[in-house]
Amino acid sequence: MVGDALFTDFKRRYRPLSTELAQSVSQIFRDIDTAETPDDLAAFENPHLEATISAYRRPEPSIGQLRRADSRLDGYRRTDEPGVRVPTLKQWVALEVFGDERLLDFWPDRAQHLTPLDVKSDGTIMDASSTWGSDFNDAADGGWPEWVVGNPGPGFGADGSEKHLYTHVFLSEEDEKEALFGKLDIQGVFLNKQRALEPFVAAIAEQTVAFYEKQLPESIADAVGRRRARLAARAAVTRQLSFPGGWKIDSLRLESSASADSAPKPAKAAASPTVTLPSRVKLDPASFNDVQRTIRVWADSVERYPRTFAGLNEDRLSDLLAATLNATLPDAQREVFTRKGKSDIFIKADVLSSGSGPATVFICESKWARSKKLVQEALNPQLFGYMNTHDTAAVLMLLLPQSDKVASVHTQLERLREVEGYSGEVEGAVEGWPILKYKNEERAVSICVALIHLPEGKAEGAPVDRYGHVIES
Repeated sequence: MVGDALFTDFKRRYRPLSTELAQSVSQIFRDIDTAETPDDLAAFENPHLEATISAYRRPEPSIGQLRRADSRLDGYRRTDEPGVRVPTLKQWVALEVFGDERLLDFWPDRAQHLTPLDVKSDGTIMDASSTWGSDFNDAADGGWPEWVVGNPGPGFGADGSEKHLYTHVFLSEEDEKEALFGKLDIQGVFLNKQRALEPFVAAIAEQTVAFYEKQLPESIADAVGRRRARLAARAAVTRQLSFPGGWKIDSLRLESSASADSAPKPAKAAASPTVTLPSRVKLDPASFNDVQRTIRVWADSVERYPRTFAGLNEDRLSDLLAATLNATLPDAQREVFTRKGKSDIFIKADVLSSGSGPATVFICESKWARSKKLVQEALNPQLFGYMNTHDTAAVLMLLLPQSDKVASVHTQLERLREVEGYSGEVEGAVEGWPILKYKNEERAVSICVALIHLPEGKAEGAPVDRYGHVIES
């Protein structure tokens, strides 16, 4: 298949080689940016760095020998003088290419001295449909040295390989006679075309080698350094989330419908492998208030380091919160707060010291508030779907990536009030975190909305490297 002509003004404007090379290794930087531990970064440092780069490296192109490819009559009539059009034969030649021939389709933008092959001496662009005319020694007069990557058509090339460059001339019957008698040097025409091409191939090879051997290792080292610093900062913040004794909350308590109504408590059952749980067991209101306050203390620590936590997904933030909640429970021998599903945290009554049984009594769902749809669906059907009784204590933790906290809080609360079944709200245990009430499938549902501000994005005017990665101070 014949491609577009190479090394033209269009390629200079729209197909820079530096962009193509950067895109070829973009996965390396995605892997660095998503590394979760320092050990994950080992593949991008010595002695493993060379092997990592080699897996992505594209070999620099070079050219070999010219050879005849094919010729054919294709109906083209060349205008040799006004009013005179003569039929021609298209003669192709092939130039062998080694390395990655696809790189030749890009402009070597590190070489400032090169002029596109289709630009005339006066700076104007030649007609792309023009061909090498009757004056074979003056490209600007009759055409330009057009080269393409690929095979011009069936039967072209001895082995059918597409790792060749192709160019052609149009020969009239008179041109062929002149060539026969030595008056026209067709081979010299093609050699001139090759000489015009060689500086571009050399520039692409030089830029490609410099990219993989110098620029890329330096950029990887910068990216790894920034990621290590970020992981170190995150680890430091996590260590700070060890609460002093005074912050520990009381043991969580359960409250059944019977105790809520001040009804006599049933006699304690004898030891048995089977435990019966009242159908409306719920988290004691005082315990729920303690949990809300603890989440607020955790959120204060997280909000102090927005650049550290803004890049985490809901899963990782929920992991951190679950660990913190467990750390605040006195004498917790196992996980009371547990993550399940995509990102929710829950407590089951059978892990509490009193009222053991298999009922979920607390749920916390975390969600980045990046769109109205995401926010509303986090509530219904997601959070509502987890709640199997109307007495379940629930928190919807919305992570606010917007820079304007006041406007974002207002926007997200309005979105939640638009969810079907909204019936009002009351103040929660934490200022600014209201408890919204809903009617859902004959249930009265109360949701504490925890709003945590973690603005995303780089600071205004932050420097970036050639790949768009922020260079942190």
